[in-house]
Amino acid sequence: VMAEKRDVLEEELYKLKFLGAVGEAFGCYFNKDSKVVSENTSIGININEARKINTHIAVAAGENKVDAIIATMMRNNNAVLVTDEAAGRKIVEFIKEQTK
Repeated sequence: VMAEKRDVLEEELYKLKFLGAVGEAFGCYFNKDSKVVSENTSIGININEARKINTHIAVAAGENKVDAIIATMMRNNNAVLVTDEAAGRKIVEFIKEQTK
């Protein structure tokens, strides 16, 4: 979703989908297991700089972003998530499934 909003070329979108990218943060695209599958240049801080920050505030909403939220939060255990009810419910479902 973020790649489409950033006018990423169709070829790059295909590559990201092929690599299983579900989300983007700090100039990196992650798969559902929180593995970096692609990196790009970014105006903001990069992933190495982000690791030096004690607390992150992650803001993401929508059921369609749950995979991205989970992948990003798995990598950033020092993050506080601000989201909407729809995404929150899906995240709770995911956590319940993982703890069975």
